[in-house]
Amino acid sequence: MEIPIAAPQIGDDEIAAVTAVLRSGALAQGPHVAGLERAWAAVAGTGHAIAVNSGTAAIHAALAALGVGPGDEVITVPFTFIGTVNTESDLRAKWPSSRGQAEESAQRLRKCY
Repeated sequence: MEIPIAAPQIGDDEIAAVTAVLRSGALAQGPHVAGLERAWAAVAGTGHAIAVNSGTAAIHAALAALGVGPGDEVITVPFTFIGTVNTESDLRAKWPSSRGQAEESAQRLRKCY
């Protein structure tokens, strides 16, 4: 079984949107970024949203905002991109290093709910 890692669906609307940004001359923190942040905040039902450059940066921002830090345990899925665990390492958090530790962590998590 083949698991596609990335299969982007890019149509004329997406190409036009990217072209508009490129022609605007504001590739970072311009009006398109501000519009995206406002739109995501509205979808999420929150007052604020931030655009970041990658999924890794998004995970880092989310975990840092939650206060994850040294000694905190973070559980991830077994099939993932390295950025998922690099973020925990950057924040000096830890993750289960064996199946037994992962099962123990999952049991502790279930007790919370």
